[in-house]
Amino acid sequence: MNLKHILLLLKLKITILKNGFTKGPRKKRMRKFFAIAGGGVLFFIVYQWIFEIFSVLVNYPSALVDNFMAMIFLGFFVFLLVSGITVSIHYLFVSSDLPLLMTSPVSNTTIFTFKLIEAIVANSAFFFFMGFPIFIVYGLVMNAGWYYYPLMLMNALVFLMIPVSLSFLGALLIIRIIPPARAREIMAVFLGIVSLGIWVILQLIRGSSFNQNSQDFNPQNIEALHQISNMKFLNLLPSTLAAQALKGFAAADIKLIATTFIPLLLVTIGIWFLCAHLTRNAFIQGFIGSEQSLTLKRKKKPQSKKIISSSSDSYRSPRTYGAIFVRDFKLMTRDTRQLINIVMFAAMMVILPLMQKQEQFESEFALYFPYIFLIFFASLIAGQISSRLIPLEGKSFWITKLSPQPSSRILVEKFMLGFTTSTVLAWIAVIIIGIYFHHPLRLMSLAIVASMSFSGVLSSIGLLIATRFARFDWDHPKRMLSSAGGLLLSLASLLMVGAIGGMIALIYTFGKSLDFSIQSLDILAGSFTILLSSLLIFFFIMLGAKKLDKLEWQF
Repeated sequence: MNLKHILLLLKLKITILKNGFTKGPRKKRMRKFFAIAGGGVLFFIVYQWIFEIFSVLVNYPSALVDNFMAMIFLGFFVFLLVSGITVSIHYLFVSSDLPLLMTSPVSNTTIFTFKLIEAIVANSAFFFFMGFPIFIVYGLVMNAGWYYYPLMLMNALVFLMIPVSLSFLGALLIIRIIPPARAREIMAVFLGIVSLGIWVILQLIRGSSFNQNSQDFNPQNIEALHQISNMKFLNLLPSTLAAQALKGFAAADIKLIATTFIPLLLVTIGIWFLCAHLTRNAFIQGFIGSEQSLTLKRKKKPQSKKIISSSSDSYRSPRTYGAIFVRDFKLMTRDTRQLINIVMFAAMMVILPLMQKQEQFESEFALYFPYIFLIFFASLIAGQISSRLIPLEGKSFWITKLSPQPSSRILVEKFMLGFTTSTVLAWIAVIIIGIYFHHPLRLMSLAIVASMSFSGVLSSIGLLIATRFARFDWDHPKRMLSSAGGLLLSLASLLMVGAIGGMIALIYTFGKSLDFSIQSLDILAGSFTILLSSLLIFFFIMLGAKKLDKLEWQF
């Protein structure tokens, strides 16, 4: 390994990163600045959340604070391990610059050490915005000296190297079984599940749940923190060593630092060199290269010998209806990254209402509150799916564009896919929430009608936006729409849910003043929602069809 060459490669990477903020298209530069701003907001939110918790826990025995920090490090360890495998697969097997680097006069060990550093940097963003506010608050609460903060940074970097290095080794094992592209998609699913779990924990754990003077106090949380000390296997994990080392730095305990940070540093160095050695050997033996030989064998289906009639009326045959729906469904379910987004929104659609307390829904109109989350996320699902169904085919969309069928029919079949998927998920969520809170049947029926209507409206809006802002040269599902289209879709979701929801609220308000029964108001609100949404769906689909007719193919 040549340190001079590694520094040269890192200098090149830093230059590329700097140019990404100062040069290139203005839209891309703005997206990066917005991403940094969003990270700053996340930093502040985590800081406030963890400061509230530590301010309460510091009044308990120190073991509770230590156990809580151990669980935080364990959560980071699991997340970095899963995300590290995804990133490692990309840098080792999918990245296009590896074949170029292998032709350079640089040793293999140096190249794969640089790749490992790249993976660490790629995983450091989440760890920085989520971890550093926690470590800073811990130092403030423990009244640590100034020397704690640079040592805290060193401890964090040493800990960060362990899960990412292990993920490099995990990537080598996974690729022996599964092709790289497919493995990356599968690991992205696990990463989505872990991210969802972290989000749920952030929603459930509050400082008030540990405060005995608060009505939200839950003694089971205190007992659970006590029990963590009895889990002996946790003491063997690097996450616990990192948590104890942080305590040693905060308390200036030299003995604790010697028994925790020094072993942690030795483990990191050992895993680092093992990872670099095994990765180099894997390349020499042919497991890593520009082209991967591992592929999945698929049985070829016998081609149909039937000849399709080429008459001018053949596309109007009833057998052709639904063909676009089926094709788009296969394309959508084939990409795991798209399914992750749908599953994440569907989970939020159920989890957020269930996290609310029953006493919040005692009043008559407060019963409708849980379904606000449901309808909003159902609308997001509908809009996201439909807005991607036009650029979904990529540069081969011109075949659909030139097919002998009206644009309105193309949009209707695509509309049905987004509408059906979102509606089915919303109805499942309505049933779960209704049963959990013991809501009356009339309320569940109204929620079913509302979720169906809002899903339809946002599906049609998503298609309209796709006809204007679709990108057919995308390399990731998030880039199927231009930045303006994605922003417009989010604003349209908020606007439609707010506008139609406000009209429904006015119906109930005026109906109550006229002494209408709640059952009559439900029927009136449901009928109004169906009528208005039907008109909006027809309007947006026709508008989208007109734009699709004028679409000029430029690829």
